[in-house]
Amino acid sequence: MRKLTIRGVDQSHKAQIQQLWKLAPGAAYDDTYPSRFISEMIKSHNAAANSLTNESIDDQNKIVDVTLDIRP
Repeated sequence: MRKLTIRGVDQSHKAQIQQLWKLAPGAAYDDTYPSRFISEMIKSHNAAANSLTNESIDDQNKIVDVTLDIRP
């Protein structure tokens, strides 16, 4: 895991979401984590069911960037 980008919410909500995200930069990437995270956001934080995740994978360098597109 390299970088998490959060879109669709204001700065205060971005900070809250970043605190909830437990996959730290430099950690081994779990490709099931983003979808589980969004499911939890939908259940407990009123994120819309159409919130999306996008993974940008760099196989050569073995890194993944994740973008969360949160839709209230």
